[in-house]
Formats: sequence, C-alpha cells, structure tokens
Amino acid sequence: MTATQKIQAQYPNDQILTATGNGKTFTGFALEVGEQETYGSWEQFQQSIMSKSCLNLQQINQGEVEYQGVFGKVKLKYQGVSLPQVWRNGKEHDWQKHFAVYQSADGIKSPIYQGWKSGKLTVTAGGYQFQNQSN
Repeated sequence: MTATQKIQAQYPNDQILTATGNGKTFTGFALEVGEQETYGSWEQFQQSIMSKSCLNLQQINQGEVEYQGVFGKVKLKYQGVSLPQVWRNGKEHDWQKHFAVYQSADGIKSPIYQGWKSGKLTVTAGGYQFQNQSN
C-alpha cells in the first residue's frame, strides 16, 4: 500500500496528494491555490498555472528552490536546523516579525489570530470575537 493509499483510507471523501522522496537530496512540493472569483473556472485556473508558473530546481542540491507563481515569486533556502531563508518577490522574509500562527505575510492581524506560543486563539468575524486560552 502506498503512502497516498494509507492516508486516503483515513479520509475517503477527500482528495489526497502525497510526495515521497528518494532520500538522496531535498524533497518538497509546490502548491498553488485559486478561487473561482479570481479565475472564473477550473479550466481558467489550470491554464493560468500552466502558462505562468515555474518551479526552478537548478540549485536544489545546494538546498535552494524558487517558485514563480501566477501572482508572485517565492524562493526558499534550506538552513539545517534553523528556519529556512525565504524571499517573497525578492524581499527577504523576516521570521522575527512573523512567528504568529495565521499571521499574513504583510504582518497584518488576520480574523484568526494566535500569537507565537501564546496559547491564546482569537477569532473575529461577523461583529463577534471569540477567544480560547490553553496552558
């Protein structure tokens, strides 16, 4: 049984995608997500991805990859036990400013917010605010 089949057995109503490395070098995947409001249809989304996206693996043996998506570019560099270096559209990502779970890339607090290791989850929606604190 493959890894995909094992997971699919647990979630029979979901579409599961998996990737298994060969153990010889770095392993990963790129995923682009779209909405009907942005693309109009599944076919237009597919066409946009196929014509505008590109995964650059030329430096993968040095732990570096770059993905040109439909609306931007992201570059990752493996750093061993440290967090990876990340660049979004050529600008290096500052991990110290983005440790909060669910925080957007621009640092703006999102409707679902949890500070880094705070144990406090806040959801703000529809004029209401819900909070949960764990220890």
